[in-house]
Amino acid sequence: MHGSNHVIVFVSYTNEAHMVPYGIGVDHTNRSVVVTIRGTISAADLLIDAMVHPESLLLEAKRWGFEDIVTEANYAHRGMLLSASKVREDIEHRGILQQLFNSNYGSINDLPDCTNYALVVIGHSLGAGIASILSLMVKPRFPHLRVIAYSPPGCVFDYELAERSTEWIDSVFLGSDMIPHASWHSLTKLRGQMMEVLRRCKVSKATAIRSAVTNTHAEDMLYHPDQVPRTFARDQLARKIEILRSKASDDELHMIRMHPPGRLLHIMRVSSRKGSCCSNTDKYLPVWIADRKVLDVFNVGRNMGLEHFPNNVASVICSVSKEFDTYSDGDSLV
Repeated sequence: MHGSNHVIVFVSYTNEAHMVPYGIGVDHTNRSVVVTIRGTISAADLLIDAMVHPESLLLEAKRWGFEDIVTEANYAHRGMLLSASKVREDIEHRGILQQLFNSNYGSINDLPDCTNYALVVIGHSLGAGIASILSLMVKPRFPHLRVIAYSPPGCVFDYELAERSTEWIDSVFLGSDMIPHASWHSLTKLRGQMMEVLRRCKVSKATAIRSAVTNTHAEDMLYHPDQVPRTFARDQLARKIEILRSKASDDELHMIRMHPPGRLLHIMRVSSRKGSCCSNTDKYLPVWIADRKVLDVFNVGRNMGLEHFPNNVASVICSVSKEFDTYSDGDSLV
């Protein structure tokens, strides 16, 4: 598919165990070859998401030659690592990148000459996590590549590698999007908080559900922690919370904390004004996150799912980019 300055040269629609759809295109305006990886849509994608165990990168590092980038203490999300490896195999087998960057390589007809172009790898959600890990595998051949991870999961790399990846990865997420907060540590913390709320709750389920539309204060529905009445059910919950806490101290999923990759740009909603026809006009502000550990806590809100959808992310980024032409250090917002 051709446009005035953009060409799609290849698309893989294969979506099976550990293999996700991806495409390769050329952006002549910015003199870049772009590898794009799709996010979660299918049941196969959900299985990849669910493989949250941290996996050592050493075997893949030896296979693809990035031993100088990682150490034995570096880990990646197991499902995304397996998928990134599959995509890397497919790219190598097809030889499209090799010919784009070297017109004398291979025999594929009608590919543009991109000898002096840059390589950019992008993805959304699951695709953002896979793109970040894939970048390790292609970095030896393309040392100056750039990754743009839109709404990445909060469990892609261990802390040290996530910090180091700021050199080539930029992550962008919107508002109260829950996915950049989603790691095993944050999810188990949220589970414990929900169980504690149940233990302290002093109203019926119907009243609690109605509170979502009546703006009832949480303090009006919860006992103070020191004033919770003793009942069999509440005591059972308290014991369960303590058991889960004690198990967490010996759990590798807790000991190896995982984080979103690269520099983190949070496009915060700073105001919301009701418009006509039940619509809202929101104002956003892009802010760099200095400490990625703040994402260990969920920002629970009614938009935590909607603000993950790629169409909403793209719309807000386009709107914000018109107001903020460049970052403080000169990087383009989009």
